Amino acid sequence: MRRFAHHKLGGDWHRAEDLLQEAMLRAWLQMRDKPERELRVRPWLKTVIKNLAIDEFRSHGSRFEAVTDVETDGREATDHTRSVLAELVVRDAMRDLSENHRQILQRVYLLDLSTRAVAEELGIPSGTVKSRCYHAVRALKSALMTRGVTRDTAL
Repeated sequence: MRRFAHHKLGGDWHRAEDLLQEAMLRAWLQMRDKPERELRVRPWLKTVIKNLAIDEFRSHGSRFEAVTDVETDGREATDHTRSVLAELVVRDAMRDLSENHRQILQRVYLLDLSTRAVAEELGIPSGTVKSRCYHAVRALKSALMTRGVTRDTAL
């Protein structure tokens, strides 16, 4: 019967199973309501399945179709929850840093500027940029540790 429903619905196994369940429910109700009536089950089920498939085909245009396939261009959908939470924790930890440390980290790591470019922009020697960067990273690491982020729970 499932194969018959599958054929009638054009190859959709899930809809065929739904249709078969509906047919079985109708058969059960038919038998419950009229137990004395002799029913040839197989031909009757085929007729019910055929009629349900026709009804489904006719009503197909009048209702929304469930989305089953989403094109992802070969990429899998990812859950961005961890990255969003990590960003929130890092932003919060950055507030604990001095203005000099924040400036250096933002320019070196977020804007991906070279130490020479940061030195020119801020008007300080490049050695100072390197030193501040070293100390800023250590301060950020400490701020993250106070928030419970360790190597084992790395963002």
